[in-house]
Amino acid sequence: MAEIGLEVTIRIIAGKSKGTKLKTAPGLHTRPTADRVKEAVFSVIQFELPGARMLDLFAGSGQMGLEAASRGASFVMLCDNDREAIAVMRANVGAVKADELLIVQADYKQALQKAKAHAPFNIVYIDPPYGLGLIDESLTLLSSPGLLAEDALVICEEEQGYAFPAKCGTLTLGKTYNYGRIIIGIYQNQQEG
Repeated sequence: MAEIGLEVTIRIIAGKSKGTKLKTAPGLHTRPTADRVKEAVFSVIQFELPGARMLDLFAGSGQMGLEAASRGASFVMLCDNDREAIAVMRANVGAVKADELLIVQADYKQALQKAKAHAPFNIVYIDPPYGLGLIDESLTLLSSPGLLAEDALVICEEEQGYAFPAKCGTLTLGKTYNYGRIIIGIYQNQQEG
């Protein structure tokens, strides 16, 4: 069965690049986060963004990391394994005003290894393909020493029906938010001792 290309318009909703239109990858390889979900996520983390170091894992078009850069994140690392997504990210990075951005083409395990050179991160956004159990493993890998700043936030996006683990390594689930068929879980890094 052939994939159907979806025309989706996404844009930066706030900050120094507000209103900038972003490209999306054709087909169904990636799915942009809906504007209402994006707005809700950024309203929760808005005070954590100025000067933050952010990792956007499974970044797709890069819209979440680029939104963070527009709102004052000092460093954003965008990671995805899909070649088309990487090409779209590169085009989008050229359209926004950002302090420091790094694009990495790698699967999430390799990306997290590469992220160690740029750690610690204050905010991580995880939006993998739904239903594959990639959040649990990503959380476990993220909680290895050195990747996350103390009190870092890890935001996870999945579809309804997914049960976020209450604790994963040093990460503890705080609030969850429901948006139609999407559920968002927010973890906080809590170092032991």
